[in-house]
Amino acid sequence: MILCYLLDVFFVILSSLYSFFSSYTIFPHLLWRQCCVINETLI
Repeated sequence: MILCYLLDVFFVILSSLYSFFSSYTIFPHLLWRQCCVINETLI
């Protein structure tokens, strides 16, 4: 899914911009990646 990769890029940019808060942005990112993997497996 293209949306997954777009949000991937978004989270990477977000965590690089807010490196101080990267620990807070990495958790939703990991959760999102799990959702993407599940969706890609189902499709």
